[in-house]
Amino acid sequence: QRRARDGEYVWIEKRPFSTRGNRSVLKTTLDHSYEEEIPVANLSDCIDVTDDGSLLYDVTPAWELHEMTRDGNDRTIWRCADTFGRSFQCYSNTVNWNPRDDTVVMSFPEENTVVEIDRKTGNVVGQYGDAPGSYTFEPSTWGFAYQHFANISIDGTLMVSSHMPGYDDTEMPVAGKHAFMEFTIDRSNRKLIEKWIYNEGQEWAMYKGMAIRIPGGNTLANYGTGGVIREITPDKQTAFEVKFDSELG
Repeated sequence: QRRARDGEYVWIEKRPFSTRGNRSVLKTTLDHSYEEEIPVANLSDCIDVTDDGSLLYDVTPAWELHEMTRDGNDRTIWRCADTFGRSFQCYSNTVNWNPRDDTVVMSFPEENTVVEIDRKTGNVVGQYGDAPGSYTFEPSTWGFAYQHFANISIDGTLMVSSHMPGYDDTEMPVAGKHAFMEFTIDRSNRKLIEKWIYNEGQEWAMYKGMAIRIPGGNTLANYGTGGVIREITPDKQTAFEVKFDSELG
């Protein structure tokens, strides 16, 4: 789900977990006084919405990034296979619009790779992670591992929720091995420079982890399937925390 940038309603991706059934995006107010369902053919897993109300989303099985304007015009912005080839695992768990540069960030967890795409031209303006041609890490021992919700902060840094290197395929929780990371993007030298990392939490975000820089400088960290949301200060103190318990885990 996404809160619209005008604050008037939320957008909710609506699709079956299986391959059958209709796919759409629901626009609704929290009190349901307004609801609109927009059919979206072949919707994969992610959406975002621009300031002008355009819907950004990825599709399957073509593995493309699309934009649908408010009046329903749809266009293909970028094709994964054109950049990485057919052998690349093109499933993305992220579509995040970066209003600062008008780029779109996508995350490919099975390839430990993130790309940043110019929304107007479809050109890749940044590639980060394991795939050949990606920016290098500083320190060089660093990297992503089954990362989620890569996004560009208001300061222009790359934020990502990621398993620690070596734990990308780990299904069971491992304390201290999930991290929320921030990197300075050195575009001239094609480097990601580690700026801030928090891996002191005991929770494990197998899926749907998120790290968002909020006004004032704190980081809102969502452990996704770990059931914890924590607001973290720059010196790694907890300003707010909520935990959702479930008998089913």
